[in-house]
Amino acid sequence: MVKRKFTLIELLVVIAIIAILASLLLPALSRAKDMGKKIACLGNERQIGLAFLMYAQDTSGEFLPPMAYRNGVTPVARTWYTNLLICGGYIPPSAWADENSGDIKTGIWQCPSVTKFNWGGGYGAVELLSPFQSDWGICYYPNDPLPMPSLNRVKRPSAMGMLSDAKREANTYWGDNPDQSWIGLWCSQCKDWGDPSVNQASRRHSGGSNIIFVDGHGEFWKYTDIRANNMNIFGHNGEW
Repeated sequence: MVKRKFTLIELLVVIAIIAILASLLLPALSRAKDMGKKIACLGNERQIGLAFLMYAQDTSGEFLPPMAYRNGVTPVARTWYTNLLICGGYIPPSAWADENSGDIKTGIWQCPSVTKFNWGGGYGAVELLSPFQSDWGICYYPNDPLPMPSLNRVKRPSAMGMLSDAKREANTYWGDNPDQSWIGLWCSQCKDWGDPSVNQASRRHSGGSNIIFVDGHGEFWKYTDIRANNMNIFGHNGEW
């Protein structure tokens, strides 16, 4: 009995079917992979956010400062919030990129979706622009003109952002790259997010960022909603 062989046309049809199936499955697999990274990122941020709140409990309710300045001008080495959380035992230690500047890109500090590392692993604390500007934001620089805020001052803890995926596209020292990781996040109403040198939220997770709020819960927000300061997420003009 002669065995039937595939004809060239039949082989081409099979190859075409496989190619069609692959074109249908690969985007779904890519979306599933991106979703997994977004979930892992949110888990990292929740741990860091919990450390923020633990620090506040140990300091009579004071929020964690982004860093310390001497006389309101000179940065003090190893006083960034990353340093304070690790040295204080709130987060397990991991390898530093530069301990003096609080630059860490390992462990829970690393967002799994970051491809361009600059300063930090991709997460930024909401911070005050300078000691002399308007009253907004959760993380304050510890200077005499503006004392550190406390938890009991926040009237909208479920609406006030505390930590987010962050980026800065342009930087004099590290060079320009899209969506570079950054350690801080500025209010979209105080600074123009159209400027690539401004610290802002990232679009790395399906066009948006994970955000941790003062009450400790986390959510995914579209970049456009963060930039619009929906729900006054930055506490602009002191509306906490």
